[in-house]
Amino acid sequence: MDKINIIYCGHACFKIEYGGQSIVLDPYGDGSVPGLPPLRLEANYVICSHGHGDHHFTEGVKIVKTDEPSAFDISVLKTEHDDKGGALRGMNDIHIIRCGDMTVVHFGDLGRDLSDDELAKVSGADCFLIPVGGYFTIDAPMAKSIIDRAKPKVTIPMHYRTKTNGLEQIANLEEFTKLCDNVEYGGNSFELTKDTEKKTVVLKYM
Repeated sequence: MDKINIIYCGHACFKIEYGGQSIVLDPYGDGSVPGLPPLRLEANYVICSHGHGDHHFTEGVKIVKTDEPSAFDISVLKTEHDDKGGALRGMNDIHIIRCGDMTVVHFGDLGRDLSDDELAKVSGADCFLIPVGGYFTIDAPMAKSIIDRAKPKVTIPMHYRTKTNGLEQIANLEEFTKLCDNVEYGGNSFELTKDTEKKTVVLKYM
């Protein structure tokens, strides 16, 4: 059975492994997120939602070249980093990553609600990687509203503050998890298959 391994590297950074290949999403720069260690990873690919230093440290990812066709079919949904048309913080790319017959959506620093057309493009995905901390991004209630309307199978929250790390302006993880049913607390990785049951999964950074 096909499976996707999703590894949480902290803040909004994940490493996704599928089909013998790997891709890193939104690597954070050294010192850009209080409490998180320097990020040094290896992957076949790296993509970023926008150019801010806590999401665009491509130098922290050593690219391992492969001669095989990419295991990842990626499309981009153009959005904004704020609710002022990008005037405050610029643009943001939502990455829709298809791995075989499964789909993972990484929302980057989404700063506003989604339109009906945008919701239709992410609805029914197998996994959402979605910011919940507010201030720089959508907050917990808006994230939950998007989740309730788009109905992903698995939701993994990101871009929040904990007792030991995170940007001081953003909210604690608990502001989101208290809104959710069936919350599972795991290690730093999660294995996703088509048989995975609907849940919210909280991962620890590695």
